[in-house]
Parts: sequence; C-alpha cells; structure tokens
Amino acid sequence: MSHSGAESIDDKSALAQLKLCQRKKAPGRDGIQNESWMYGTEREVDRLLEIMNGVWKGEGFPQEWKEGIICPIYKKGEKDTASNYRGITLLNTAYKVYAMIVEERLMKEMNERGALPDGQAGFRKDLKAAFDNVERDLLWEYLRKKGINEHLVTKIEEIYEETISRVRVDGRVSECFKTYKGVRQGCPLSPSLFAAFIGDIEEMFRKGQAGGVVVGKEKVWSLAYADDLVVLAREEKGMKEMLGNMEKYMRRKKLTVNVEKSKMMVFRKGGGRRKINEWRWEKDKIEEVKEFKYLGYVMNERNTAAAHVRELVKKANKIIGAVWGIGERKFGHDFRRRIMMFDSLVKSVMMYGAEIWGWREQEGLEGVQGKYLKWVLGVDRETPGYIVMEETKRDGIRIEAGKRAIRFEERLIERGECRILQECLKEKRKEIGKGVWKEREAYFERNGYAGAEIERMREGGRAMTYELVQRDRDVQVQERRTRIRESRYNGKYEKIITEELPKYLGRESRKERVIIARFRCGNEERENKYWNEDRIRVCRMCGEKKETIEHMLNECVELREREESREEMLNEDGRGIEWMKKVEWRRGTICGEG
Repeated sequence: MSHSGAESIDDKSALAQLKLCQRKKAPGRDGIQNESWMYGTEREVDRLLEIMNGVWKGEGFPQEWKEGIICPIYKKGEKDTASNYRGITLLNTAYKVYAMIVEERLMKEMNERGALPDGQAGFRKDLKAAFDNVERDLLWEYLRKKGINEHLVTKIEEIYEETISRVRVDGRVSECFKTYKGVRQGCPLSPSLFAAFIGDIEEMFRKGQAGGVVVGKEKVWSLAYADDLVVLAREEKGMKEMLGNMEKYMRRKKLTVNVEKSKMMVFRKGGGRRKINEWRWEKDKIEEVKEFKYLGYVMNERNTAAAHVRELVKKANKIIGAVWGIGERKFGHDFRRRIMMFDSLVKSVMMYGAEIWGWREQEGLEGVQGKYLKWVLGVDRETPGYIVMEETKRDGIRIEAGKRAIRFEERLIERGECRILQECLKEKRKEIGKGVWKEREAYFERNGYAGAEIERMREGGRAMTYELVQRDRDVQVQERRTRIRESRYNGKYEKIITEELPKYLGRESRKERVIIARFRCGNEERENKYWNEDRIRVCRMCGEKKETIEHMLNECVELREREESREEMLNEDGRGIEWMKKVEWRRGTICGEG
C-alpha cells in the first residue's frame, strides 16, 4: 500500500527509526546528539514528532535543517592534496530522523514498483564524487516516471530547495555557501536517492543485450551498492560492448567515472598464460588486476578466499600492534579484559566476510589469535597453539566463522529476499566436490553429518545452526585433547587440564599469572624442548639431570624440596607460586654466579 497524500508520521514510525540511530556520533551545528532523542523523555519525543509532522504536512522546512558542516578527514597520501581528504558532513540529528522516515517510505514505494534491480543492494566502476554530481532535476523526473507518490517526491524536493554548507577545520568554521546539485553527504536518504538515480542501469544493459552472466534462471549485468558499481560479462567482446553502452548512459546522467580507481579483473580457471587485453573507458586505459576489493572483500582472479584472508591477517596484526601498549597499561592486571579487547577490536575485524570463507578453518587467522594469547599469557613463542588454546579455554576462529556461514545460508533459504542470491545458491549446489561447496561438505562431515542429511532436516523445518556449532565445539575439544595426549612437548599437561578457565588467570598480578602460565604450559622445563641436544636440556640449577618439574621438586640438590606432585604444584589455583618464584630466583642467582 502506498503512502498517499500527506499521511502523518506516527509515533510507531518515529520510535522505530530512533532505535536505529547510532550512539556516539558527531552532531550537526545545533550540538544535539542522537542520544538526546534515543533516551529523551516522552515529551521530547512528542515534540520531535510534532515538528516532523509539521514539515511533512507542508508547514515549512526548518532553516537549520538546510545546513551541513563539512569536516575534511585525512585518508592517506600528501596532506596538502585536497583529494587525499574525505569530507564528512554533519547534519542536525532531528533532520536525520526525519530523513530516515522519508527514506523508509521511498524504498517501500521503489520496491513496490520494481524501480530497483535485484543487483542493486568482473569489472568495477568507481563514480567520481558520485553523490556530489547527481543532477537533481533528472532525479525528480526519474522518481515521477517510476510512479512514486507525488507528495513524497515533493517532500524530497523540499529538502533540496536550499542546501547550505560550511567547512570546519581545526575548530574554525567558514562562511556558508549553497550547493545546487548532488545529494547530501551524511544524509540517511542519500544512498537510496542515488540508487534510484541509477536504478535504470540494469534496464539499459538488458535492452542492449550485450555481456552479462547467467546465474541459474537469471541473467545479471551489474551489481551496485550506492556509488560502487560492478559490471559483469562472460566474454571480452560482451564486456567491451557494455562499456560502450555505459559511456552513453553516464553522459546522459551527467556522471563521471573515476578511471584511475576503476579496475578490470578477469576470473580464470586453472593455470596457463594470461591473455593480455586492453580495456578503455573513452580514451583512458583501465588497469587489469589480479585482485580487487569490493565492499571490503578482496576478490582474486582464481575466485578463492585466499587474498581476502591474507588482508584480514594483515589488518588484525596491525590493530594488535596499535592497541597492545594500551592494553598493557590499562588492563594488564585483568586477563578477561585483555580477551574482551581482542574480541571487540581484533576478532570483529577478522570476521568480515566469514559468511563466505567460514566453512573452512583459516590457519592464518587462527595464528593471529594464538599469537595474541601467547603474548597475554607471557609464554614462549614455540609453545604449541593447542596448549595455549586449551589453557585459555578459547574457541578457535573457525567456530564463530562456521556459525556465520551456516546462519547466512539458513537466512537465505528462509527469507528468499533476493532472486540473484537464491539462484547463486542453486548453482553452488551443482558444484559437488568443488570450491566453497567442497569446504561446506567437509564442515558438515567434520561435525557428523552429510550435506544431503542437513538439507532433509532443513526441509523438515529444523534449524541446524545451534546444533552444528555445538558439535564443532565438541570436535574442537576432542582434537585438542588428542594432540595434547600425543604431544612430545609438555606431554604431562593432560593431567592438569581444567574444564573451566583456570582460577589463577583471575589473579590481579600479571607477573604471577605469567609465572604460573609458563610453568603450566611447559616453558620452564628444558626437557620439553625435544629439538635441542641432551646437554642443553639439563637442569639449569644442578646441571646433572634433565630439567623436569619432577626433578626440580624431588631431586635437584639446589632446591631440596619436600616431595610434592606435579599436579599439586601446577594446580589451577596457583598454589605453587612461591615455589615457582623460588625456582626463578635460584636460577637467577646461579646464572649470576656463572
């Protein structure tokens, strides 16, 4: 049902949008933050609703809503080059809530009228300053052509009757200036308006019939997200025809393509020599690449996740390097907070795109977590990862990644929102034993199911996410315990394994936690370093026998301790800490004498 006439904005719509507002976002010139509306009193929300309804019904558009503050944010490169900055526009929060409601109504009508192609949610086009170059009159014309409610179009036009900007740098604000084209940066409505503006691009490609790729029963020519556009073709000839058609389309829309940022990538199967092709946009040459990043996901010409995972590892290591010192200073006394810091700042980044690559365990990402945990525990680099993961009771990255992959697939099956995704899933089902589908089958088998069995259960209405994740967690524990049992390093660690996080990790003293962890994980027994010669593995205190906990407790003449068991001295509560400190002190004394 369309939003006819000047239908009011009700409190239900307003409250729904307020829930979607983000916290800790910079406000516009009025200084009112989102939180003021999100957590405001009923009276304040009613007043906001009254203002928005006044605007919607034609009582006038607030002057302060017309103004935006542009803040240049440095990206990279030379700091005195304007193109190396990205402008962030700050708008009044009350206006943004209003714009969110208008956007919701616009998208409802656009979807009802099929004004957006499925691909709107390979060759990548980058539209130069796309939001800034939209011809507003052409946009209003397109909305009316698609049958969008006249009152809704009029209200959108009202927003753009007068748009004013100022620039703020180092706290200083420029004089105001007006803009006459483009959609507003920082406005919730702008991405949808731009999507509408180029919403007929798929129709243009369809009429031209050149290029495109067949996905099941669908033919797809392009994929778009805001001003990020990917054009697809199966053959060189089809792609070049599509580029020609697209040049005419962009001229008609008065949009400019940023050729420098536009890339061409040819997906290839197997090896063989690469064919050299020349690609052009008008008179400029387009670079052909082996990898490119689209919406944060790195694709490669072999269509594997390797390039993306490599990028995630690089990003995660960079973040760890940046925040490690902060964690040491602020949370050095608190093991749990160090882990929370990893989950919120590092793991969250590593999970990007797990819906695609999550079926398979990624060693690079597991290694990032393992390295961080070794640093937090203070154990040696050569300490086996399976011991560190068991000691800290951490899930491998594969558990969360697998969960995301399953949930994405189940969501896709249940909702069926996008025909292209539905067809992709059907096509993938035909690729038994290949690529991602092979990894998916291996995931199910690892957890005790065949892929066909999963399909039958889902058809019967049974969601499998929780059960599969729990099974994978159980399998993970079994795999670790088996490796610990068979390990040549710290072979007796199995006897001191706990079911919950060891109690000593709750101690405030980081120094004591590190000492206990090193003894429990086998770092303080030279005998564990089986790769070294026998003479190097002798006790550092007496120099007579191999250095083991048992020797230090019961035999070493330098300690002369009463008899104690390994299990008691290495208990999870850290009761052996004084003995451990004594061992460290004695070693230091002997080394000093030497």
